[in-house]
Amino acid sequence: MRTLYRPWNFYHLVAPGPSRVFDLPLDGTSPPAHRRAMRDAWQRVIVRYPGAYLEHRWRVFAEVLGVTRRVPFGAAIRHGDQPVAHMRQLGLDPADSWGAQRTLHRKIVWLTFKTRILRPYLYVVLALLLLPLCRGGRDAFALLVSGLVMQASLFPTAQTPDLRYSHWLMVCAVLAAIVLFARRVVWRRAHARP
Repeated sequence: MRTLYRPWNFYHLVAPGPSRVFDLPLDGTSPPAHRRAMRDAWQRVIVRYPGAYLEHRWRVFAEVLGVTRRVPFGAAIRHGDQPVAHMRQLGLDPADSWGAQRTLHRKIVWLTFKTRILRPYLYVVLALLLLPLCRGGRDAFALLVSGLVMQASLFPTAQTPDLRYSHWLMVCAVLAAIVLFARRVVWRRAHARP
Protein backbone atom coordinates (compact mmCIF):
# COMPACT_ATOMS: atom_id res chain seq x y z
CA MET A 1 0.00 0.00 0.00
CA ARG A 2 2.87 2.40 0.76
CA THR A 3 4.20 2.04 -2.77
CA LEU A 4 0.80 3.09 -4.13
CA TYR A 5 0.44 6.11 -1.83
CA ARG A 6 0.34 9.51 -3.51
CA PRO A 7 -0.85 12.49 -1.44
CA TRP A 8 -1.71 14.42 -4.60
CA ASN A 9 -3.99 11.81 -6.19
CA PHE A 10 -5.95 8.74 -5.13
CA TYR A 11 -7.75 8.07 -8.41
CA HIS A 12 -5.44 5.18 -9.32
CA LEU A 13 -6.66 3.36 -6.18
CA VAL A 14 -10.31 3.37 -7.25
CA ALA A 15 -10.13 3.41 -11.06
CA PRO A 16 -9.91 0.21 -13.08
CA GLY A 17 -6.30 -0.85 -13.46
CA PRO A 18 -3.44 -2.76 -11.82
CA SER A 19 -3.21 -0.49 -8.76
CA ARG A 20 -6.92 -0.58 -7.96
CA VAL A 21 -7.45 -1.28 -4.27
CA PHE A 22 -11.15 -0.58 -3.81
CA ASP A 23 -13.67 -2.32 -6.04
CA LEU A 24 -16.80 -0.41 -5.09
CA PRO A 25 -19.15 1.57 -7.31
CA LEU A 26 -18.24 5.25 -7.17
CA ASP A 27 -21.76 6.45 -7.89
CA GLY A 28 -23.12 5.84 -4.38
CA THR A 29 -24.88 2.57 -5.22
CA SER A 30 -22.63 0.26 -3.22
CA PRO A 31 -24.46 -2.20 -0.97
CA PRO A 32 -25.00 -1.08 2.64
CA ALA A 33 -22.74 -3.87 3.95
CA HIS A 34 -19.87 -2.62 1.79
CA ARG A 35 -20.42 0.97 2.92
CA ARG A 36 -20.42 -0.12 6.58
CA ALA A 37 -17.24 -2.16 6.07
CA MET A 38 -15.47 0.79 4.42
CA ARG A 39 -16.64 3.18 7.17
CA ASP A 40 -15.51 0.79 9.92
CA ALA A 41 -12.12 0.21 8.27
CA TRP A 42 -11.61 3.96 7.88
CA GLN A 43 -12.47 4.60 11.54
CA ARG A 44 -10.16 1.79 12.72
CA VAL A 45 -7.26 3.22 10.72
CA ILE A 46 -7.74 6.70 12.17
CA VAL A 47 -8.09 5.46 15.77
CA ARG A 48 -5.18 2.99 15.60
CA TYR A 49 -2.79 5.17 13.60
CA PRO A 50 -3.57 8.82 14.35
CA GLY A 51 0.02 9.87 13.62
CA ALA A 52 -0.08 8.30 10.17
CA TYR A 53 -3.47 9.88 9.51
CA LEU A 54 -2.21 13.34 10.55
CA GLU A 55 0.90 12.87 8.41
CA HIS A 56 -1.33 12.00 5.46
CA ARG A 57 -3.49 15.07 6.07
CA TRP A 58 -0.38 17.27 6.28
CA ARG A 59 0.97 15.83 3.01
CA VAL A 60 -2.31 16.46 1.22
CA PHE A 61 -2.51 19.98 2.72
CA ALA A 62 1.05 20.72 1.56
CA GLU A 63 -0.05 19.78 -1.95
CA VAL A 64 -3.16 21.98 -1.59
CA LEU A 65 -0.99 24.92 -0.49
CA GLY A 66 1.37 24.35 -3.41
CA VAL A 67 4.52 24.10 -1.30
CA THR A 68 5.66 20.99 -3.17
CA ARG A 69 7.12 20.94 -6.66
CA ARG A 70 3.80 19.93 -8.22
CA VAL A 71 1.42 22.59 -9.52
CA PRO A 72 -2.07 22.32 -7.96
CA PHE A 73 -4.62 20.62 -10.24
CA GLY A 74 -6.69 22.84 -12.47
CA ALA A 75 -4.32 25.80 -12.46
CA ALA A 76 -3.98 25.48 -16.23
CA ILE A 77 -4.62 22.62 -18.61
CA ARG A 78 -2.01 21.89 -21.21
CA HIS A 79 -3.32 20.64 -24.53
CA GLY A 80 -1.12 17.58 -24.14
CA ASP A 81 -3.15 16.68 -21.04
CA GLN A 82 -6.38 16.50 -23.06
CA PRO A 83 -7.27 13.23 -24.81
CA VAL A 84 -7.42 14.23 -28.48
CA ALA A 85 -9.44 11.17 -29.55
CA HIS A 86 -12.13 11.96 -26.97
CA MET A 87 -12.15 15.62 -28.01
CA ARG A 88 -12.69 14.61 -31.64
CA GLN A 89 -15.61 12.37 -30.59
CA LEU A 90 -17.15 15.51 -29.10
CA GLY A 91 -16.56 17.42 -32.33
CA LEU A 92 -13.65 19.40 -30.91
CA ASP A 93 -10.13 19.74 -32.26
CA PRO A 94 -7.35 21.63 -30.46
CA ALA A 95 -5.94 22.59 -33.86
CA ASP A 96 -9.11 24.60 -34.57
CA SER A 97 -8.25 27.32 -32.06
CA TRP A 98 -7.27 30.72 -33.45
CA GLY A 99 -3.82 32.27 -33.10
CA ALA A 100 -4.57 34.73 -30.30
CA GLN A 101 -6.19 31.95 -28.28
CA ARG A 102 -3.16 29.67 -28.70
CA THR A 103 -0.79 32.52 -27.78
CA LEU A 104 -2.80 33.41 -24.68
CA HIS A 105 -2.99 29.74 -23.68
CA ARG A 106 0.79 29.33 -24.02
CA LYS A 107 1.31 32.40 -21.82
CA ILE A 108 -1.10 31.13 -19.17
CA VAL A 109 0.57 27.71 -19.16
CA TRP A 110 4.00 29.37 -18.87
CA LEU A 111 2.78 31.60 -16.04
CA THR A 112 1.28 28.60 -14.25
CA PHE A 113 4.13 26.14 -14.60
CA LYS A 114 7.17 28.45 -14.60
CA THR A 115 6.17 30.90 -11.85
CA ARG A 116 4.55 30.46 -8.46
CA ILE A 117 1.77 33.03 -8.93
CA LEU A 118 -0.94 30.37 -8.63
CA ARG A 119 0.48 28.74 -5.51
CA PRO A 120 -1.96 29.19 -2.60
CA TYR A 121 0.79 29.47 0.02
CA LEU A 122 1.72 32.88 -1.42
CA TYR A 123 -1.78 34.12 -0.65
CA VAL A 124 -1.59 32.68 2.88
CA VAL A 125 1.62 34.67 3.39
CA LEU A 126 0.05 37.79 1.87
CA ALA A 127 -3.01 37.46 4.12
CA LEU A 128 -0.88 36.99 7.24
CA LEU A 129 1.26 40.01 6.34
CA LEU A 130 -1.82 42.16 5.76
CA LEU A 131 -3.59 41.21 9.01
CA PRO A 132 -1.63 43.69 11.20
CA LEU A 133 -2.54 46.49 8.78
CA CYS A 134 -6.26 45.94 9.37
CA ARG A 135 -6.56 47.89 12.61
CA GLY A 136 -9.79 49.81 12.32
CA GLY A 137 -10.64 48.16 9.00
CA ARG A 138 -13.08 45.39 9.81
CA ASP A 139 -13.93 44.79 6.16
CA ALA A 140 -10.37 43.89 5.16
CA PHE A 141 -9.92 41.92 8.40
CA ALA A 142 -13.11 39.94 7.70
CA LEU A 143 -11.95 39.17 4.16
CA LEU A 144 -8.54 37.96 5.33
CA VAL A 145 -9.87 35.85 8.18
CA SER A 146 -12.55 34.38 5.91
CA GLY A 147 -9.95 33.35 3.34
CA LEU A 148 -7.56 31.94 5.95
CA VAL A 149 -10.27 29.98 7.79
CA MET A 150 -11.60 28.56 4.54
CA GLN A 151 -8.09 27.50 3.56
CA ALA A 152 -7.45 25.99 7.01
CA SER A 153 -10.66 23.96 6.67
CA LEU A 154 -8.97 22.10 3.82
CA PHE A 155 -6.52 20.45 6.22
CA PRO A 156 -9.05 17.85 7.37
CA THR A 157 -11.25 17.85 4.26
CA ALA A 158 -9.33 18.21 0.97
CA GLN A 159 -9.13 15.00 -1.03
CA THR A 160 -6.95 16.31 -3.85
CA PRO A 161 -4.91 19.49 -4.38
CA ASP A 162 -7.32 21.25 -6.73
CA LEU A 163 -6.61 24.96 -7.12
CA ARG A 164 -10.36 25.64 -7.09
CA TYR A 165 -10.38 24.89 -3.35
CA SER A 166 -8.09 27.89 -2.80
CA HIS A 167 -9.89 30.42 -4.99
CA TRP A 168 -11.66 32.00 -2.01
CA LEU A 169 -8.39 32.57 -0.16
CA MET A 170 -6.79 34.06 -3.26
CA VAL A 171 -9.71 36.40 -3.96
CA CYS A 172 -9.97 37.48 -0.31
CA ALA A 173 -6.24 38.23 -0.01
CA VAL A 174 -6.17 40.28 -3.22
CA LEU A 175 -9.38 42.16 -2.37
CA ALA A 176 -8.14 42.94 1.14
CA ALA A 177 -4.86 44.24 -0.32
CA ILE A 178 -6.81 46.51 -2.68
CA VAL A 179 -9.07 47.75 0.13
CA LEU A 180 -6.11 48.49 2.42
CA PHE A 181 -4.16 50.21 -0.36
CA ALA A 182 -7.15 52.34 -1.40
CA ARG A 183 -7.86 53.27 2.21
CA ARG A 184 -4.25 54.37 2.69
CA VAL A 185 -4.34 56.48 -0.51
CA VAL A 186 -7.58 58.17 0.57
CA TRP A 187 -6.18 58.85 4.07
CA ARG A 188 -2.97 60.35 2.66
CA ARG A 189 -4.91 62.61 0.31
CA ALA A 190 -7.17 63.75 3.14
CA HIS A 191 -4.18 64.54 5.36
CA ALA A 192 -1.90 66.00 2.69
CA ARG A 193 -0.62 69.50 3.24
CA PRO A 194 -2.25 72.05 0.91
